[in-house]
Amino acid sequence: YNTSAFADTSYSWVGFCCDKKMITDADNVSDIYREAAAQVNDCNSFEYTFYRIRADDNYLTSKTIKTYEQVDTTKFLTQTTAYSYSNSIHQQVTDISSTDSKGQSKVVYLRYPADYAATTGFLKSMTDRNMQAVAIESYTKVNNYTVAGRINGFKTGNMGAIVPDYVKTLELSVPSSGFTPSTAPSGSLVVDSRYTTFVTFDSYDSSNNLTKYSPLTTAPVSIIWGYRNLYPIAKIVNSANLNFAFTGFESGTNQGGWSFTGTPVVSPIPKAGAGCYYLPNGSVTKTISSTGNYRL
Repeated sequence: YNTSAFADTSYSWVGFCCDKKMITDADNVSDIYREAAAQVNDCNSFEYTFYRIRADDNYLTSKTIKTYEQVDTTKFLTQTTAYSYSNSIHQQVTDISSTDSKGQSKVVYLRYPADYAATTGFLKSMTDRNMQAVAIESYTKVNNYTVAGRINGFKTGNMGAIVPDYVKTLELSVPSSGFTPSTAPSGSLVVDSRYTTFVTFDSYDSSNNLTKYSPLTTAPVSIIWGYRNLYPIAKIVNSANLNFAFTGFESGTNQGGWSFTGTPVVSPIPKAGAGCYYLPNGSVTKTISSTGNYRL
């Protein structure tokens, strides 16, 4: 293993050291040092100096793995992996290259918000929030041919938070020599035309918990959160957000899509959990967005 991706840097006048001068009298009692016996201000009893601070890193830059044959340890396979850090702003790994014993090369490239020249959009919002370690695009080349790629899109959620918006994957029938990495000349991502949306993250609750996502090849999935929006309590497949409800009556604030005015109570009667609802305190209702058959 080898480390240190960036050159050492020395910063002058950033360290500060201060001490206080004391004087011991003949009676072995320590007193504050003063220029004159009658001096009240003891500012001259302090001594200080500045010093430099050197900054370096221990980021992994390369590693070599040897896999030995169990019978004959003189025979082994070698795989060497190198890690590059091409942007000192985010200091994240930007490409991971490896070569196996057959001489086949593989390189994984990664791009982060600070790698784009975006002045608007979610990329600008991410750099403003110093979200430097979140990869926006990654793509893989084998022997200089692109074989895979992924785009992670984001958007603004509740209270200005940045939340996932979508994931796109590169659809290739054969390895490609004409792949174009993403750019953001005007704030919006411009990606290779062969990227296909793999999943979209459609909605979030007030705590920015994901409440619905839509995969490419399966039905949409909705999630109900409970316990003060800390934990998911139900997962619903292939249903619109307004056409389902669930609650264990564990909380009066998370009604899980139902509507009721009474307060749930703790009881030993429920077969699951400790909460229940006393119907004389008010009805439990649900408004649906379309007619059809529903199971209660």
